[in-house]
Amino acid sequence: MIRLAAFALMLFDAPAAAKPYGALGTEPFWSLSIEPKTITFDQMDHPKVRQATPKPRKTKYGRLYWTRRISVAIISNQPCSDGMSEYVYRDDVTVTVDGKKFLGCGGPRHLPKGASKP
Repeated sequence: MIRLAAFALMLFDAPAAAKPYGALGTEPFWSLSIEPKTITFDQMDHPKVRQATPKPRKTKYGRLYWTRRISVAIISNQPCSDGMSEYVYRDDVTVTVDGKKFLGCGGPRHLPKGASKP
């Protein structure tokens, strides 16, 4: 019984896993996931690019992630539209993969006031 109680305490005291940060773009379609250990860039009809997640550098406007193949600039609290839906995302995101730049949106999304759900 004591072991079970100790195990239950460990479960409830354990830190919650960080949610991955997601971003996306259109023309061409791409997505980005920043997880605690890996950054993954996925572009339609191309192999995924994965790199170890570096410690982000804070900037005046947001944060930067820099790896050998992927760099990510997140401008926080700069509302962004994906151009394909009525959703608005919290952040403006620029991703550069192997020297090619991709513009998109990231973070939580919401519908603007008065917009209808798709």
